Amino acid sequence: MSSLRGRELHNHQDRLYPAPSGPPTRLALRPLSSLAPGNNPSTAILGKVVFSLTTEEKVPFTVGLLDGEGTCVAVTVYNMAESWGVLIGDTVAIPRPLYTHHSVEHKDKIFAFGGIRVDSPLLLLVNGKNQSPSSQAAPILAHRPCAE
Repeated sequence: MSSLRGRELHNHQDRLYPAPSGPPTRLALRPLSSLAPGNNPSTAILGKVVFSLTTEEKVPFTVGLLDGEGTCVAVTVYNMAESWGVLIGDTVAIPRPLYTHHSVEHKDKIFAFGGIRVDSPLLLLVNGKNQSPSSQAAPILAHRPCAE
């Protein structure tokens, strides 16, 4: 994780981040521990992918992200193309993270962890690069005739 404290961290500190609509903007790079529940509109986070979860359904794509302080969260990415993904060891920046704290009780044990929802891979920077439009799934319009 030393690379997050060095060159990669420096490369992201004064960066313009893509916005859902409008021009890219500067955001404050913060550790995961500083996130508040809900939207964090003036913040970007940076971490390394340390694991991925695979399910029969391809969506959402879920990975574990570890920041420079050693905090880990689950990141779920929606609306991505089947060919899109990140690899263990990739550096991912998430602008304006939507953070949720999860607490699950199972067999008298409590599992608590943070989660970040990302609505499109276009909002991410992976290894310092914006994602191409082909990384997002094309919308599909389903139509059923109405009975008269």
